[in-house]
Amino acid sequence: MSTTSRDRSWTVWGLIFIAAGYASASHAAEFIPINDQTVLGHASSIFSNSYNITAISGDGTVVAGSSHAVGAIYDCARFDCGSGGFAYSLKDRERVILEGSPRTDTYIGGAPVSVRDLSYDGQQALLLGEYRHYESYLSTPQGENYLRDNIVVGDYLSASSMSSDGGVIVGVHGSSGFVWTEQTGLQPAPVVDPEVNFIPSQVSGDGTTMLLSDSDYFLSIVNPLVLSVLASNEWSQRAAVWHDSGESYQLTPVEGNEHLSVTRLSEDGTAVIGSSYNYLPSTSNQIRLSVPTVWRDGIASELPLPAGFESGSAIGVSGDGGTIVGNAILEVKDYPLFVNVDMQTDLLLDNRAVIWRDGQLHILQDWLSDEWGLAEELEGWTLTSAAAISANGQTIAGAGVNPDGEYASWVVTLPVPEPGACGLLAASLLAFALYRWPRTKAA
Repeated sequence: MSTTSRDRSWTVWGLIFIAAGYASASHAAEFIPINDQTVLGHASSIFSNSYNITAISGDGTVVAGSSHAVGAIYDCARFDCGSGGFAYSLKDRERVILEGSPRTDTYIGGAPVSVRDLSYDGQQALLLGEYRHYESYLSTPQGENYLRDNIVVGDYLSASSMSSDGGVIVGVHGSSGFVWTEQTGLQPAPVVDPEVNFIPSQVSGDGTTMLLSDSDYFLSIVNPLVLSVLASNEWSQRAAVWHDSGESYQLTPVEGNEHLSVTRLSEDGTAVIGSSYNYLPSTSNQIRLSVPTVWRDGIASELPLPAGFESGSAIGVSGDGGTIVGNAILEVKDYPLFVNVDMQTDLLLDNRAVIWRDGQLHILQDWLSDEWGLAEELEGWTLTSAAAISANGQTIAGAGVNPDGEYASWVVTLPVPEPGACGLLAASLLAFALYRWPRTKAA
């Protein structure tokens, strides 16, 4: 073999080893239980906390939501005794300190109840606090930013979503929808239908598109008193999409279903997700068969369920609407409105977290084990629901039952490139080298 041939051979093998090393480093998907040990850095000294993840930053570096002390007995004036907002940096592997607290003319202090949303970079958190009423405000690196100056006890303000940069915030003030910007302050939400009190529940990343829900449904989420009134009644949510161009339209369920429920708007404003459903006869509670649904340009499409599963819902969506996560229910059961811990665990074990990605349906736990090599980390877990996915599609969060048989939250990070992409990179580098390298002439 000539010197030139040997040099070319070593160069090609070098490219292959570089690509292989890149593939190995890039495929380090990670499964992270969210508990006191993770968030606080140690086990709780008195009462352990359960964590509920409700938000992921668009870049996938921060997860946030609410925690609740398990087993504690409270004596306080709050609706949400024992609840607290939390944020955790996956990048720095430490708890994020949330600036600010609810305030009134006569009260300053207290901790946020939950984190409702995060900016794309995770530097700003939209908080819901409570002291005799709900109050929303922004936590930023510069400190707290309240959405209004005059805060009166009993006049609640509950924000639910904000744009990628935190410049546009939407929610409900009293019983009416609002839109907030730094320049305009609180303004009434746009009117889609004069006959329906639509409340904006989600806003797109650029702040130009809003998902709105009728007031009864939205108030049931933010106000437990309203929820208790509605719990025994059969009713249907109504939803609409509004663009700042002035165009708006109402959503309808998938054909064959009478009702719908929307959960989220994609960051680019092109997709709405949720479920279409029908109520079933029940002796103890209103139960329903749900079809996971995505609306694009107002047109409802059914998302498939795994074979043998009866019901499900789409809960989280990536920024471009291309990846959707949620849950599937194996068997819809008739159960009491109030259930104990053991019954709750049994019901959870009938659920499975699912993902719809690139037009394919996967049970999330199987997909993470088979495609991302997380079988060992997931040993003993049952992932029951995926509640959120980052705009870039790289971070997924949800809940499940841990190896100790307890309800617990979790986060999965999926580095780019995806499976197969690194192999393609190696093949491409090799092909490029062979193509570009001059051939040795025969002697």
